Order: sequence, then C-alpha cells, then structure tokens
Amino acid sequence: MAAALVTGSEVEIEGLQRDTSQGDAELIRIVEKMGAHIERRTRCLRVLPGDQEGIDVDLSNTPDLLPPLVVIASRAEGTTRIRGVEHARLKESDRISVLRSELQKLGVRVAETHDGLEITGGSRLRVARTSSHGDHRIAMALAVLGLCSEGILVQDAECISVSYPSFVEDLRALGAKIRWVQNPSDTDLASAPRV
Repeated sequence: MAAALVTGSEVEIEGLQRDTSQGDAELIRIVEKMGAHIERRTRCLRVLPGDQEGIDVDLSNTPDLLPPLVVIASRAEGTTRIRGVEHARLKESDRISVLRSELQKLGVRVAETHDGLEITGGSRLRVARTSSHGDHRIAMALAVLGLCSEGILVQDAECISVSYPSFVEDLRALGAKIRWVQNPSDTDLASAPRV
C-alpha cells in the first residue's frame, strides 16, 4: 500500500479481511483520511493514489504502523503529526529516533517529539546510504521510500526476513528496481533504488 502511494501507482491487495482488528485495517482508514482512494472489492482492496495531505494521527494502538506511515507522510503535502507511539522506542530499535535520523539523511523534513514524529512532506529526496539499525520494519520502510528516489542503499536489510522474507521479490513483481548488493560501493549508491 505504501509503495503504491509514494510512487503514484495502483495496487490490488488480497487477503485483508474487511472487519479485522489488525493494524493493516487501521492503515487503510488513515490513508483514506490523507486522500488515498481505496476500493473495497469482494476479494481484495484496490489502492489508488490521490493527493495525499498531512494529518494528525494517534498510533498508540497500532505502533507498528509508524514506519510505513512516516514513508507515506514524507511524500504527502503539508505536515503529518504522528503521536502516541513513545513505546515504539522500545522495539527492535528506537523507531522514533531512527526514522528521524535516517529520513533526514534523505532530505525529508522530520522532527522528533517525545511520543512521535512531525513530517513535512514534499521534499526532494537525496541519494543516501541509510541503515536499518537491524530493524525489519525500518528496512522495509526505507526500501519503499527508495522507490521514489534517485537511489537509496539500505545497510543491514537482511533483517527483513524476520517478518517478510519475500518482501524484495514481491516489490520486484510489482515492477520495482530493487536488488541485494554485497559490499556496496558509492557506485551502487549512485544508481537505481536498492536494498
């Protein structure tokens, strides 16, 4: 869903139940508030990009949505305030601090608060070497953001296998130019978005 929204693409997502309490369902409601168009079909959701705008959102019940929402917010117009996720500091990494520092490397205007982040979208992304900090959700978020940049290298991205082993292959199936790089150099960084 995030990949479609940041690249201005359409995607169909199968397997999401309509009345689930999973965080995925909350992300659908949030991106609709931001301006995305979601078509609910019998067996899938169709995500159509709109003109995403920043919102104020409390993620206290769904802190794992922080990384993908930060990525979406970085491409939305205006400022998105994400709050209520101070417990995200206690995940595989301090996700609030890590997202702020890694997105700033890319040129995203982002500020850290005690319980969240404020992201002002629309900045042109710089080519950058980033780090997952060993956190699978950070690695996936940075890889998705790389889809709308001139090049992002995500170090220690193998941690993605913790929760989504087929992530890179699934993005490739959607047309993403993404690949694994052993011993990356600055030449690798200057080319297409990569993991």
